[in-house]
Amino acid sequence: MRLPVNDWSKWYIAQGFGEKTDYGYHEGVDLNLKTGGDSDLGQPLLAIASGQVTSVHEHTGVPTFGKHIHIKFNSPFGEYWVHYAHCQKILVPEGSQVTEGQQIAELGKSGTTVAHCHFTIKNQPTGIDGIAKTLDDLKKWEDPIVFIEKCMEKEKEVLNEQILKDQVSDLQDKVKSLNESLAKAQLENSELRTSLENQERDNDDLSKQLLEARSQRDSAVGEKKILEKKVEDLVSEAESLKKGMKALEEEKQGLRSAVKTASEAKLDGFSNRNLIGELLRRIIRKE
Repeated sequence: MRLPVNDWSKWYIAQGFGEKTDYGYHEGVDLNLKTGGDSDLGQPLLAIASGQVTSVHEHTGVPTFGKHIHIKFNSPFGEYWVHYAHCQKILVPEGSQVTEGQQIAELGKSGTTVAHCHFTIKNQPTGIDGIAKTLDDLKKWEDPIVFIEKCMEKEKEVLNEQILKDQVSDLQDKVKSLNESLAKAQLENSELRTSLENQERDNDDLSKQLLEARSQRDSAVGEKKILEKKVEDLVSEAESLKKGMKALEEEKQGLRSAVKTASEAKLDGFSNRNLIGELLRRIIRKE
């Protein structure tokens, strides 16, 4: 919704809504530029809302509405009709669709002697030339500027409500997304905690295995030392045996040499036989 002219600050209301007239009551407002006279002739008149042109009509006499146009439109408060009268030119045909802000006519002074726009808003059909002869008739019209401002305020409220709904919807989507992310993070955290607990158990098992391995290593080291000592003892004993055997071998060789010498000397008699027997007994005992 918008006002019917551009740059509202340059305009003023020459005759207000509901003022007494010679035919009854003024059912709209008369708009003029503040520059006065006919300086506003040809000024663009704009569609206050998107809608359909329901009538385009022209009167040639004075005083009449002259060239005037009705447009039906929807507002936050229902279906209404807007009426522009005394136009210099009408730019859209009857039955056509117009959009908010589109130029639909030029301000003029057809049907009157002074240039202005007779601008009204009807809450019900009154006929193309309807006027408010009584206060009851006047109820069929709205104060157009007040009505437009009320519609603009309502549209602003609706827009703000929609923006708020969109923001709430966006926040809800974000909260939902955050909740999903939180749930995913909690699941991952739970999985990590479980993995950590499993790792800790594995570490405990490894620690136990390590302690057991160390214990086995220490036992093996102890056993190794014992075996090494036994080996040393066996080596020492073997060395002693070798020495003893060597001494016996030397003594055996000596005895054999003695026997050979005695034999070669051809000793006879009892003494030689005794000597030889004694030597043989010694050799047998040593062996």
